[in-house]
Formats: sequence, structure tokens, C-alpha cells
Amino acid sequence: MKKLKKFYKNCGTFFGSFCIYIMREKIFEGNFLKVLT
Repeated sequence: MKKLKKFYKNCGTFFGSFCIYIMREKIFEGNFLKVLT
């Protein structure tokens, strides 16, 4: 969990947009799986 927090903290820096893209993908993936199950 601590690693994740650090990762999201770094989102605002160098690769913020990339991080947001990944977060979006994960959220979409989660919602998609919820729909499937």
C-alpha cells in the first residue's frame, strides 16, 4: 500500500498524464469486470 501511495504522489510530477491514463484504464477495467460478473 505504501508503494502505491508513493506512486500516486509522483503522479503530479514527471509522468502525471501517463499515470492518469493508467488509473483510467484500471477504473475502466474494474467497472468492466463488475459488469461481467
